[in-house]
Amino acid sequence: MIKARLAVVLLAGTVVVGCSGGQEPKVADAGASFADAAVPCSTRFTADDAGRPATITIDTSAVVNTFVPKLLFGNNVAWYFSRRDLLATQAKVQAAGNYFLRYPGGSSSDDHHWNGSGAYDANHYWVPSATSFTPGFNGTESFRGTTSASYQTPAFITDGDPATRWLSNANTAVPDQQWVYVDLGAAASVDAVTITWGTPFATSFRVEAFSSTASWPPPYWATSGSWQATSVGTVAGTEGVQTVSFAPVTTRFIRVLMTQSSAGPGGAYSIAELTAYSGSTPVTSNVASMSQSPTTVSSTDPASDTEYQVSVDFETLHELRAVVHAARGAHHHRECWHRDAARGCGVGSLCQCREGVRHTLLANRQ
Repeated sequence: MIKARLAVVLLAGTVVVGCSGGQEPKVADAGASFADAAVPCSTRFTADDAGRPATITIDTSAVVNTFVPKLLFGNNVAWYFSRRDLLATQAKVQAAGNYFLRYPGGSSSDDHHWNGSGAYDANHYWVPSATSFTPGFNGTESFRGTTSASYQTPAFITDGDPATRWLSNANTAVPDQQWVYVDLGAAASVDAVTITWGTPFATSFRVEAFSSTASWPPPYWATSGSWQATSVGTVAGTEGVQTVSFAPVTTRFIRVLMTQSSAGPGGAYSIAELTAYSGSTPVTSNVASMSQSPTTVSSTDPASDTEYQVSVDFETLHELRAVVHAARGAHHHRECWHRDAARGCGVGSLCQCREGVRHTLLANRQ
């Protein structure tokens, strides 16, 4: 029997030592030396044991699970990699024994159109051809509402330009309950917001403040904190530029929760600009750069424009027996797979998707 000993110092949190059987020693046993992996136990250490030494013995003869490396490991192949770069690394990928390629790479697949043959419809949704195929392309959002730190792309809601706008996605489970919130960067006193509505606008909405000022996790998945209505309550929306004043609140996040659209039940919402104030002083940075106050939205209309034409030579890479599969972004709960041709997507095609779409089901979280 081959054994390895690990000398560890417990940190705050919970550490689980897996053993066979169903017994579970008390936490008081933490720090004991387990000489045999067959000990029928599952020892748990808690934050109370932080700083206490423990020795864990690993029995390498006890097989817990097995896997075939070539069927498990692969490489991310981003859409922006050039053919020259791919060929330059091909030999190394082959030498590593990798058989899988992930293309166009993580969340990039949300903005990628697989078939370059097709046309934009009246809504500027890409409709791929059902009879011909050419290399796809990456799109750029026509109505970006979420500031993307990973792509270094500002949103249109706080870009200082009323000619650009965010448009929600009406093809969601809860189209009437849509929202946008802005991160002020730090707690600030806020007593008014000015909304420059696009078309359609919200005929009924609320302005809310988040009770927590923590930067992580963000409000849309925070386990603590809640959205609190400001003193103005439910507001009747009017098209154009609308200013809403309320009793001062100290918060880092301000949200506009829209509940009725001028387009009627199930209609979308559009905001061209959102500015928060403390008195007469803006507390948001409305600029068309990553210096803007970042915004996050519940969903975004899938209209797009051509950003980048790609041509990955899978013929050359065929020696890798590459199995190319797009990441559907399930960990973000993205609504990427539409099968309604009327919405601009062919059957089974991967359509334009937006970062904010994953938040749709949280639209009315209190």
